[in-house]
Amino acid sequence: MWVLFELLEYHLLTFVAHLLIVVLLVVQCFKFINKSPPKIPDIQIPEKPFLQIVSTITFEINQDFVVIRDIASGKDLQQFLSGILVYLKKKMKRKKNELTKKKRVN
Repeated sequence: MWVLFELLEYHLLTFVAHLLIVVLLVVQCFKFINKSPPKIPDIQIPEKPFLQIVSTITFEINQDFVVIRDIASGKDLQQFLSGILVYLKKKMKRKKNELTKKKRVN
């Protein structure tokens, strides 16, 4: 003990704290090892409501694809042009941000 405290300059308070940490770790390990596995209840999802939800989601996705196809094919010209306008706005904003960043660095 003398070597620990005097030669290595290890403090008593630090030693006690580390000792308590090791004791707590060992106690927790033994609790974990001796613990019985949890009992997980058997959950059953009814098939009919699940299929209805999936069917509704599939229908909504298909409707969105129809709208996207109409826009892309030019059947809905207003949506098509507004989509192009939004794309150009984003592109111009990105370019503006790039130009202003370069000015700030110099």
